[in-house]
Amino acid sequence: MIAGCHTSKFGELPRLQQQIGVALELLEADPMQDEVDGETRHALDWVAEWRGEQATRRAEMSRDWAIYPCLDAQGCLPAQVVVEGDGPGRLCGRRPSGATRLKHRQLRLLGTTLVSVPQWRWDELPGEEARVSYLRDTLDRAVAS
Repeated sequence: MIAGCHTSKFGELPRLQQQIGVALELLEADPMQDEVDGETRHALDWVAEWRGEQATRRAEMSRDWAIYPCLDAQGCLPAQVVVEGDGPGRLCGRRPSGATRLKHRQLRLLGTTLVSVPQWRWDELPGEEARVSYLRDTLDRAVAS
């Protein structure tokens, strides 16, 4: 978990955040909802532990357990990723609002790996399988960069 974060429950999640949470569960990304970043105090939709292709490659570079004491049972070094479902209240048309851009910029400046899922893009995907695939590819790209 991101240092200084804590879990809080804000009631029913919007549809986009619910669907992202289901997709993260299907990807076995250990999602934690409604986190609050300790430094910025920004509410985060999801914090996930991603063990995708890039995480596996990093772990294969060195099997030295002294260097990577947090390797899991599968030999993966999980990457922590914040996943934000950006719905109509966070967008101006198809672009992030000023407040959303500021939040994303602040999180990235603190070294947070951030994935933004705009609702218009999510809604264009034909079903759960396509959404899971989209999220997997997006997480892999975010961790690789």
